[in-house]
Amino acid sequence: MLPLGVSLIWGTCGMTRWKLLAVLCALVGLTGACASLRGSETAVGDVEALRPKAAEVTDKMVANDWKAVRADFDETMAKGLAEDGLANAWAQVVQLKGAYVSRGEPTQVPKPGQHLVFDTPMTFEKGDMKSRITFHADGRIAGLFILVPEAT
Repeated sequence: MLPLGVSLIWGTCGMTRWKLLAVLCALVGLTGACASLRGSETAVGDVEALRPKAAEVTDKMVANDWKAVRADFDETMAKGLAEDGLANAWAQVVQLKGAYVSRGEPTQVPKPGQHLVFDTPMTFEKGDMKSRITFHADGRIAGLFILVPEAT
């Protein structure tokens, strides 16, 4: 059973193959982050300053350094997603996708609103995933996800 604040969303691809869409986020924070992302304003902040931060957060997840992953969470994320929730969700991703192998470079995902969003490709033994990290303009983390590569 997943702790409160962590979701695993499953879907089918055909009748026999399961696809994993693991989402690491505070459930209460997702509502606020998604509402902001649907806004009409252009994302603000320094894209080039946050791109390496997206890579660093992904690397910290891989290293199981949950305290460091949470260090830049905004208040909603910090309240909704504890270290054990991150650890449990990551363990389930690894259980289903195999050992982590490598990552690519983060790319910005164009989204309307007040946040900057980066996807970082991740390779596991049994297939690819991507981390998606949503930042406030000041660098605080508003959303943290592990998604199948084709997720938009």
